[in-house]
Amino acid sequence: MHAHGDNIYVVARTVTNIASLIYYYYMHTVHSTDGGVTWTDQQEISSFMALTSGEYGISMAGVGDRIYMGYEVGSNLYFRHHDGTIWSDFELLQPGDAENVNKWPTITQAPDGQAWLLFEVNNELYMLHYNGSTWAQKELIGAGNYANFKLGTSADRLEWVSTQCNGAPFFIQYDWLSPEPTQPQPQSHHIPLAPGWNLVSFNLIPADTSIDVVLSSIAGSYDLVFAWDGATQTWQMYDPTGPAYSNTLQNLDHMRGFWIYATFPVILTVTGTPPTTTDIPVYSASSGWNLVGYPSELVRDLPGALQNHGVGADFSLVYAYQSNDPADPWKLFDRSTPPFSNDLTAMTPGLGYWIKVSADNTWQVSFLGP
Repeated sequence: MHAHGDNIYVVARTVTNIASLIYYYYMHTVHSTDGGVTWTDQQEISSFMALTSGEYGISMAGVGDRIYMGYEVGSNLYFRHHDGTIWSDFELLQPGDAENVNKWPTITQAPDGQAWLLFEVNNELYMLHYNGSTWAQKELIGAGNYANFKLGTSADRLEWVSTQCNGAPFFIQYDWLSPEPTQPQPQSHHIPLAPGWNLVSFNLIPADTSIDVVLSSIAGSYDLVFAWDGATQTWQMYDPTGPAYSNTLQNLDHMRGFWIYATFPVILTVTGTPPTTTDIPVYSASSGWNLVGYPSELVRDLPGALQNHGVGADFSLVYAYQSNDPADPWKLFDRSTPPFSNDLTAMTPGLGYWIKVSADNTWQVSFLGP
């Protein structure tokens, strides 16, 4: 089970025996959004038929509404994750067979999206590490029987407790290790641009923020770029064909929203490393307008995307410009109007946003966390 506020997630396995010969194993999940008062219908995660009994564990770990799950089906070890909306497809981590059964998986995850999974094969304990996008090769940790084994994270180390009871006495063993720090792997953010003006942002940290490097994937397919400096309440401009002295916009990073005029339908690809949490200052100077990026991988509903992440109630309007809707590109969230009147209901990766604030604040945007 994992709980985050009023959101509760439960995963369980059931088995049905047919004529003492055939066993059907099912794994289901249910979800409550009101603290356990009401629950969704069961959602089947997996099913498996076997001629002999035997099921060797399921483990779930969550940070916010992001859930990781490791489980055994038919001697194989699988992984799935939940992003707060849907479960991913399964990923086979370790194949198994009757002689090599992957048993007793236990998984934990860190706020930055990393995960560690321990499991047993033939009385040997192995660890797998997940960097947020890919799994590394398994690493042998030790030997023994680990049917009752729980893994967790604390500060910068992994901790675990195992229990054994072979008649008497009953043993409880605690241990820990500090894993080697891993560098985030480069990723790519693909942002479609329509001909004409587009208001966009990207959610990765480029190795080089020079504007010509950031926009190199669409070189020759855009004419102008504009950004707004909220601290000075001034425009900055970049013209790829203009003289260098006239270009006041020299760099683009993951904190900025920007206008770009595309001459063709193209896809802007920005490569970089994902941030953990980005602190974006918003300024109330003069008009209080700020043009910002949204450096996250998650869609977050308004007003919570701002209100619950450092801005509080100190904002009144949020605008987005969706160029893929030429009949009505401007979308608005207005705190002072009924929710049904707002056609901007959430913040989405890839878009830039105009935010009007009444006080200086720091908006804290998590890439993967709550």
